[in-house]
Amino acid sequence: MDKTIRNVDETLFRKAKAQAAIHGKTVGEFLSEALKSYLNRLDLPPKRRSLKELVPERYGASNRKLSEEVDAVVYRGERP
Repeated sequence: MDKTIRNVDETLFRKAKAQAAIHGKTVGEFLSEALKSYLNRLDLPPKRRSLKELVPERYGASNRKLSEEVDAVVYRGERP
């Protein structure tokens, strides 16, 4: 199906055209695949996360009092 699309960003179109050539596809095939991929992502339900899934990050013994050191710099030794 032939369609005319106006007001396409020229830089994006040139990049798409170059990628199509690299992958041995027509611009139409390349853009159809890109649109399909984008639209499929929109159809996915948002990934819900729980705070229970968070894993604490280990910073090592040398950084054990890092938050206190940051407070000392930010508040110049004074607590809020």
